[in-house]
Amino acid sequence: MKKFSRAFSIAVLSAALVACSSGPSDSDVQAALKDTIKQVEQVYAAWGINFSETFDIDVKVKNKSKQDDGRWLVQTETIMRAKKDWVKGKKGEVVGQPQTDNVYMVKGDSGWIIQNAR
Repeated sequence: MKKFSRAFSIAVLSAALVACSSGPSDSDVQAALKDTIKQVEQVYAAWGINFSETFDIDVKVKNKSKQDDGRWLVQTETIMRAKKDWVKGKKGEVVGQPQTDNVYMVKGDSGWIIQNAR
């Protein structure tokens, strides 16, 4: 019984450590990028364009890798697509070129957050 208890404790600890070391999910990345998207919406609002009614943003995670300092380097590709016809394009068209970016992410008290590259 003592051996079983010890083996069980080791298994539980191992599972906890594995869970802590897993990186951000795709939905974690998308949620963390919402603040950036809100800033883009403000720029378009200054031009009289209601961004969320006119465009759809699709963020795809291309790669994730854990760094030596514990952060996760996440490479994303962002595509902006027209939700409806607008001055410079038609509904469904990709607006501009897909944008590739790298962000560092860390697990904060309220979930995954983007951290500056420092």
